[in-house]
Amino acid sequence: NGMLLTSDLDDRILESGIHRIVFGVDGFSKSVFESIRVNADRDVVYRNVARLLARRDELGGGPEINVQFVVMDSNEHEVESFRAFWKPKGATLKIRNQLSWGGKFESSLCVPDDERIPCPWAMTMMHVFWDGRVPRCPGDTEGDVNEEAGNAWHEPLDVLWGRLGRFRDLHMAGRYDELPERCHTCQDWMTGAAVREHPETPSNDFVAAGALVR
Repeated sequence: NGMLLTSDLDDRILESGIHRIVFGVDGFSKSVFESIRVNADRDVVYRNVARLLARRDELGGGPEINVQFVVMDSNEHEVESFRAFWKPKGATLKIRNQLSWGGKFESSLCVPDDERIPCPWAMTMMHVFWDGRVPRCPGDTEGDVNEEAGNAWHEPLDVLWGRLGRFRDLHMAGRYDELPERCHTCQDWMTGAAVREHPETPSNDFVAAGALVR
């Protein structure tokens, strides 16, 4: 949460030993940013994250700092401005398609079932709620009590991650019909993995190049 980032936290974050931190930004202009990130102040978030990047340079190292842009109809015209602002500052750009969050929202994505891939979210992420609960699906924003893997307050994260391994195994084996019912109608696997552009790599046109499924 870039709104909560303060200068007092900068060094603690940078020296914590974490490898990557991601800030959801989703817009370049103030009007677009604040229409998506409701109750957030675009200028505060931009200032805070830019300060963290500068402080990392001063210290001579630290975690990879990602600024995430979820491409939607309302903001896709700002991808280039977003890139031009953040890349020279040393940020890693993380660009991805919008999720339906397990079918809670409509999605225009349409990929044939015979081209299905293991869900990038299930394969790479684990969600932890404020109270420690860990849902089976990282796209589960509410927390289905029948699908909880456990609680991070009571068990180590590696144990919880390992407990979810049987679902990842089903994905990797292509045995999608054996996954929980929630997965049968979910389209979020169609978004593909996020595209990351590191500061030192040449710029690409994420959308036009087809790197994102549209």
